[in-house]
Amino acid sequence: MPRKAPVWKAAVNVVLAVATIVLIIAVLLRVIPMIEHRPARHVPVLTIVAQFLLLMLLFPPVVLAHELGHAIAGTLAGWRLQSLFVGPWRFIREGRRARLVLHRSFFYYGGAAVVVPREWGTDERVRRSFRGMVAGGPLASFLTGIACIALLRALSPDSGVPKGGARFYLFVAGVMSFGIGIGTLLPIRQTRAIRNDGLQLLLTRPRRPLDPGIRLGALVLMLTERRPRDWTPEMLAVLAASAPAQREGFEYYHALDVGDVSRARATLQATLDRVSGVDGVPGARARQEAALEAAIFETAWRGDAPAGREWLSIGRDAQAWDPHAFALAQAAIHAAAGDATTAAHMLARGEREALQRIIARVDLLRAPLIERIRAMSAPALS
Repeated sequence: MPRKAPVWKAAVNVVLAVATIVLIIAVLLRVIPMIEHRPARHVPVLTIVAQFLLLMLLFPPVVLAHELGHAIAGTLAGWRLQSLFVGPWRFIREGRRARLVLHRSFFYYGGAAVVVPREWGTDERVRRSFRGMVAGGPLASFLTGIACIALLRALSPDSGVPKGGARFYLFVAGVMSFGIGIGTLLPIRQTRAIRNDGLQLLLTRPRRPLDPGIRLGALVLMLTERRPRDWTPEMLAVLAASAPAQREGFEYYHALDVGDVSRARATLQATLDRVSGVDGVPGARARQEAALEAAIFETAWRGDAPAGREWLSIGRDAQAWDPHAFALAQAAIHAAAGDATTAAHMLARGEREALQRIIARVDLLRAPLIERIRAMSAPALS
C-alpha cells in the first residue's frame, strides 16, 4: 500500500514550483517585446484578486495537457490508462465507463497520470514502455507551450484581440506549459514515493536494469487492474518470481478469489510469521497491515468475531494509510454481530476511501472480501 510522506515536503515543492513559474513570467514580461508595457498606476485590490484567479484557472488545463501526454504515450506503448489526477479531481476508467470523483490524495493535486501495463512480457519491455510514457508528459507540455506562443504571434494587434486580456492569458498559459515541462524534467524526488519525470527517465535509461521501485509499482498497478481470479498465467508467473514481501498479499487475495481458503489461510499465516521478525518502523507497519487482514479473515471466514476485534485493535493505526482495509475489517465485525446496516455503511465508506485516497484499485483486489462481507450481511437484511 502507498506510504504517507511528510506534508511539509509537498508544500515546499508546490511553493518552489509556483515561485519558479512566477519568476519565469516576470522575466519574460521584461524581455519579450510583444507584451505591451503600460505606465504604472493604482490598481484596485479586487482587480488584482480577480486577475490572480483568472491566472489560476489556467493551471488545470495546462496540467491536463501534461498528464494527457503521459496517457497518450503510455497507450501508444501498449499500456492502459487507469486514472488521471488534475487538482482535486480524479478521472477513473472502469471498463468501458468512466467516473469522476473528488479525491484526497493531496500529493497528486499537482496532476498525475496512472498508466498500467496490460501484460508484463519482460522487465526490459516494461522499462522501455515506462520510459516512453514518462517522456510523453514533458513533451506534451513543450508542444502546448509552443502552440500557445505560435498562436499569440499569429494574433496581430489589429485582430481585435485585447492586448492586455486574451493575449496576455495565452502568453501566461504558454509560459506555464514551458515551466511545467522544465520543472518536471528536473531529476528530483518529491516525496519518498513520488519522483519527478526527469528522475524516472534517469532510472530507466537504456541498458540499465529495471529499477526495483518502478518494477514493484508497475506490478502492483497491473495486478490491481482486475480481480485476482482474472489474473493470467503470465501475471501469476511474474508474481511468483517476486520477493515474499511483494507477493504474499497478492497470493492471499488470489487464493480467496478462486475459493482456496486453506491456501489463503496458510499464506496469511506465513505473512504474520514473516513480519513478526521485521524490526523498526517498516516492521511495525507491516504487522499492522497483516493484522487488518487477519481481522477480516478471522471474522468473515472463520466466524470468530472476538479474534477479529483483537486483530483489529492491533492493526488500528494502519487506517492512516490503508483506510479501505480498516473499513472492511469493521464491516466484517458488524456483519458477524448481525448489524447489517452498519456493515453496509462501512463497506460504502471503504469504497469512498479507496477511490479518494489510494491510487491502486484495491477495491478490485479485495473483491472477494467485499463479496464475503455482503453475503454475511444478507440474512440480517432479509
